Amino acid sequence: MYKILLTLCLVAFVATSPIIKEINDDLKVDITVVEDIEEFKNTHPSLELTPLFSDELQESPFGVIRHTAGSRVAGDRLVASGSGGQSWATPQDVQLSLQYPKSGTGAVLSYVEVLVDQSSNVGEGFIISGGIGQRHIALVIQARSTTHFNYAAAFYGV
Repeated sequence: MYKILLTLCLVAFVATSPIIKEINDDLKVDITVVEDIEEFKNTHPSLELTPLFSDELQESPFGVIRHTAGSRVAGDRLVASGSGGQSWATPQDVQLSLQYPKSGTGAVLSYVEVLVDQSSNVGEGFIISGGIGQRHIALVIQARSTTHFNYAAAFYGV
């Protein structure tokens, strides 16, 4: 029984691995440390920033913040995902930029979720272009005074 279960798990992993790689290849990601977090807004005055809904998943001095837009709909699927992170010896202001698709035309987006684990509970997220119901989206997630920044992003569409 154990061998059958292990075989099924390996078959499922191997069968889905190329799909996961393709999904991740369609997401452009950039994490940068910024001197002045308001600089982004000031250097891009023509951008219309749409705030993402943000809620803290864990109440503590160290935050896990969920940034979302839209909602799951019948028939949607995961079209892109990505995760990563960095840490620093001293607190930094950090900006994560995400863009789907990396180029070309993507699926019509229904829901976006970015989970952020950081050492502070101060952060915000914005849609800077595209959005829900469109075939592209660019997001900026900002964290202030954090010594670590880890994220997991998921983009759903039809």
